[in-house]
Amino acid sequence: MKKLLFILCLFSVACSSRSYHLSSPDGQVQVSITEEEGKIYYEVKYRNQSLIQPSSLGLSILNMPGDGENMTITQTETSSRDEYWTPVWGTVKRVRNHYNELLIHTQGKSKDKRQIDIRFRAFNDGIGFRYEFPAQDTLKEIKILEEHTAFNLAGDYLAWWIQVHYDSYELLYNTSRISQIPEIISQHKTRSEGEYYMKNPSDTLIAVSTPVTMKVNDSLFISLHEAALTDYAEMVLKIDPRNPLQWKSFLVPGINKAKVTGSLPFHTPWRTIQIAVKAGDLITSHLIENLNDPCVLKDVSWIKPIKYIGIWWGYHIGKWSWMPGPKMGATTKNAMEYIDFASENGIDGLLIEGWCVDKDWGERKTFITPNPYFDLQKVVDYAKKKNVQLILHHETMGCVKEYEAQKDTAFRLLQSLGLHYVKTGYAYYIDCEKGFDPWKLKEGADIPQREFHHGQRMVKHYTDIVKLAASCQVNVCAHEPIKPTGEHRTWPNMMTREGARGQEYNAWVKAHGNPPEHNTILPFTRMLGGPMDFTPGIFDLTFDRYRKEQRVNTTLAQQLALYVVFYSPMQMAADLIENYRNHPAFKFIRDVKVTWDTTIVLNGHPGDYLTIARRSGEEWFVGSITDEEAREIVISLNFLDANKTYLAEIYADAPETNLQTAPEKYEIRTTKVKAADTLTMKLCNGGGQAIHLIPLQ
Repeated sequence: MKKLLFILCLFSVACSSRSYHLSSPDGQVQVSITEEEGKIYYEVKYRNQSLIQPSSLGLSILNMPGDGENMTITQTETSSRDEYWTPVWGTVKRVRNHYNELLIHTQGKSKDKRQIDIRFRAFNDGIGFRYEFPAQDTLKEIKILEEHTAFNLAGDYLAWWIQVHYDSYELLYNTSRISQIPEIISQHKTRSEGEYYMKNPSDTLIAVSTPVTMKVNDSLFISLHEAALTDYAEMVLKIDPRNPLQWKSFLVPGINKAKVTGSLPFHTPWRTIQIAVKAGDLITSHLIENLNDPCVLKDVSWIKPIKYIGIWWGYHIGKWSWMPGPKMGATTKNAMEYIDFASENGIDGLLIEGWCVDKDWGERKTFITPNPYFDLQKVVDYAKKKNVQLILHHETMGCVKEYEAQKDTAFRLLQSLGLHYVKTGYAYYIDCEKGFDPWKLKEGADIPQREFHHGQRMVKHYTDIVKLAASCQVNVCAHEPIKPTGEHRTWPNMMTREGARGQEYNAWVKAHGNPPEHNTILPFTRMLGGPMDFTPGIFDLTFDRYRKEQRVNTTLAQQLALYVVFYSPMQMAADLIENYRNHPAFKFIRDVKVTWDTTIVLNGHPGDYLTIARRSGEEWFVGSITDEEAREIVISLNFLDANKTYLAEIYADAPETNLQTAPEKYEIRTTKVKAADTLTMKLCNGGGQAIHLIPLQ
């Protein structure tokens, strides 16, 4: 429903300046848009406190000199919306989409008077805006050389960030003041140990990836990101070393001069600024999802969240090999053993990596032919008999040209076998055209001209795969992907993805792995865009039988808590099945849900600790984690039904648990609780606690 919003002209025409205002429905978020001498600026305040100072808008467009940077406002339109929508799966049962909107029509200065619109939406928890190119007679195609959206920060905020890499987000997060970022990057002090990616043109770029989260003060947090990134280059945020509070968008390049090409009508992704008075409110914000289009699928009955195990962790710790031989992991025998375990324990699915691997990684493969050790039809039939969903793996190794040539056949095979889940992988460099073999390049070598994981071509490729998968009723878990930007609302078969430094790094990186604080940062940063396939649930935290120099830097109780803290509708129990057999703590993994009716963040601070409660039906689950510091956390149970008594099954660090010397020690205890009660949780260093709350009759 449209209604008039008040728009005031604050400057006279005589001084060649006009200004417009847009406020959130509750009036707390304020956006000012000003035109001054052909330039358009925006400013963002919260409760009259400046967060983003006047910052310029604009684009450089091929064959449109000045039109994207020298614009005149010709007209404005206002509207508002207040609606609820129901996710196919998610962290809540119902989402409110409530905003006020200001659409600004502009006209370029060239003789063709090209039209560019800028659409702003103000929510109670932040803003989004994007550029739009309506259909027009003098312009059929747009070629964007660069985007110049600025974010002039109003203070030297504390930030959690990763340096830009055009191919990966698999980095440790840095915690620093904004003013320190240029020096940290230029002196190569970013936390990126263990990267398997080689030399990248972004290595010397003073820029950060999004989402980047900042603490304005103890009662205000913001996060910068983008929404609905489906056919456009990724936006990263470039920082001026001379004035580090001035940030500007920078689009990931491709092999062509124009970074983005599109046919009109066309629009950019949304540029987003989430605002929260508590850090935990960022986690429960649905602003990113709300800026995506509603679900386009008419039939979603085949889209079902699942828990799964996999022929996977054994590869990373050295028990198995992807290569043919005595340690081959993807065999019929192993698959059937894992299917039996899944069936016996109520686990929905089994991931099989390496099922179509050729004799050598350097030799490209098909995505339809099983390896000689794996009888695909026999395994499919056995899994159906046991009511277990198979998740096959399409590892492209970056050979996208080959994958695109085979993708229709590969997905029709999944459909013909009645399989509804696939894991895609794009490890290493994207080879779209040139035919180079990335495995034969030496560490630090210059890479031939190529596409990047985060350029427009690959962003569109990821989107096209999700659409193709939907046509075959297949759900996608993507690794080495573009970051999530809420598009799972539109395509709910895009269930989860990696796009961050996950559990596997604990099996690779000597003496480092993921430090305890890493898990307490991810929900406030990477996971603001969408679910993550982190692969929790490791019980053998040191895996000394296979490797002695690596380990998981959490306690066992934290591994359980991650099932509540880290959201994914495809959630993996990642350890070897022999480590789960007859293990009392495995009951929590069997019990925990993968989609939720309610989510409440009880407490938390990025890099320190986090406690989340989630409800499915009448049952509640609570997960609490801490960084390298031991903590005692008291939580109120006032979120429970006041008329019921609950049995609390508590999986906790034991008194003797210690991250360095006894990480696998834990205790399980039960108690009866009510909404008026509190619980005291004692978390050891790197520790956690998981609680299952069951209403009693």
